[in-house]
Amino acid sequence: GREETAVGELHAAELHTEGGAGRRSKESAGWWKDVAVVKEAFDEFAEVHGLERGVMPSDRIMRSKEGGMALIHAVRQLGGVWKASPILGLSLGKRQKSRVCPATGKSARARG
Repeated sequence: GREETAVGELHAAELHTEGGAGRRSKESAGWWKDVAVVKEAFDEFAEVHGLERGVMPSDRIMRSKEGGMALIHAVRQLGGVWKASPILGLSLGKRQKSRVCPATGKSARARG
């Protein structure tokens, strides 16, 4: 919410004044544009939460764990899970087997 935004802006200001050598961090605006930073953030998220590295966590996992909402934002900015995964070098894990709409529970590739 608003508190997170304010904290994020505060961190971005601190990083800017410390001269972060032009490298973006997760707290700075537009950080998701730096694919290396996003990859690093996913690796860190996996490590902190005991998840498998190199695999895109599910939305449910990202929403329920600290730091996950920033990753969801980055994935959305990069065009969604299906576009972001190859860009970030992440496997889709279980998502590859079936594309099911979370709202309806039906396959996204329904024929007919």
